[in-house]
Amino acid sequence: MTAVKYAKPWPPVFDTIYSMPEAIRPQMIDFALTSPANSDLINSYPMAAVRIATGKGTPAERGEALWRLRQGAGLKAIAEALDLPVWTRRVHASAAGKAVSPVLSFAPNCPVLDSLGRRLPIEANAQIPWLTNLYRILGYQDTALRSWLIQRAPMTRHFLTPLIDIAAAYRFYSNEPTFEASRSIHKPWHSKMAWSEAMAEMHAWLRNAAEESLWRGSDLPKSPPSQIPLGSYRITPILTPDGLAHAADSMDNCLRTYWLLVITRTAQLFLIEGPRSSRAVFDVRAKADGFSIVQIKGVGNKSASRKLVDLAQTWVADSMPGAPARPDRPKSVSECTQHWHALWTPFLDAPQHAGLFPRQTPRFPRIGLLHTELAVLERRPARGCGSSRRQNRLRQR
Repeated sequence: MTAVKYAKPWPPVFDTIYSMPEAIRPQMIDFALTSPANSDLINSYPMAAVRIATGKGTPAERGEALWRLRQGAGLKAIAEALDLPVWTRRVHASAAGKAVSPVLSFAPNCPVLDSLGRRLPIEANAQIPWLTNLYRILGYQDTALRSWLIQRAPMTRHFLTPLIDIAAAYRFYSNEPTFEASRSIHKPWHSKMAWSEAMAEMHAWLRNAAEESLWRGSDLPKSPPSQIPLGSYRITPILTPDGLAHAADSMDNCLRTYWLLVITRTAQLFLIEGPRSSRAVFDVRAKADGFSIVQIKGVGNKSASRKLVDLAQTWVADSMPGAPARPDRPKSVSECTQHWHALWTPFLDAPQHAGLFPRQTPRFPRIGLLHTELAVLERRPARGCGSSRRQNRLRQR
């Protein structure tokens, strides 16, 4: 297709169109060239123009909006015809290409929608994640949850959707104490919770649920293992949920992500400690010719001291000689996660959540299983997150 060349001066409306997503620009150009009124609508009310030009909504709504536009009606009347909240006229052109949620509709004097309009960010680059997160929140029918998320969650943060879904599950199981997943909740959700408090409770809840479900049926020890003395040093195998959590906290690193590796015996983790709080964690894997240390790290994932490295290597060579036999794995990854997925069935199958979680892609259980993503998302800078000693420590990692 030959590129269309436009005579100068460049029509001002094209500046607005070219700030929109590339996929809808041809439709917007056609719409703008149809009449001057259409061009004015693109500049003054981009979201309404996008809805008409791209065929969103019903034909009756678009026809009524065009008729009102030709009659010189105001933007509020056009918004009403398209079933859009009036405040959407303040959405920038670059964010107007976001699909409008079916539950985000015109409702004069509606307190919820009025409050949404007051919370719409001014900056264009903040409106895109804000709208994306808003549409996900409005997909839930729980009014109390909607109101709490809109008021407390950092709405301009990218990648907030997983946290919205986990918060919805946290709220659901807080009100349903008979379900198995509810038993891992220490402090139930309530509407006056701060976002930082809820994040900490959600993290602890998922950690507890993961530990209980992943270790269920495993032949790994359920009690702390014995320490192995090594002169003034000592080595402790990391084999239990509490041991893994304690090591992760004391080492200030990502050891919690090793749960599946420990359960399936893919990795054997050991904590080595010595005088003056010197400590490190080393990961031993089975090779064709024996066991070897594939990684050893100190506190905060820093390099371990030469003394700790030498002691760990000597101990592995002396205590694990010869070619290893392939260990019998107590549970496969699929077996480990089967019970975990079952924990979320009541939430996923609840009538009020119909359509939010396609069954062919069990997205929520995957996010829950890899729940250390929660900590990663916590570290992303965002407005309105609150602050705490724990969050500051997370940001420094």
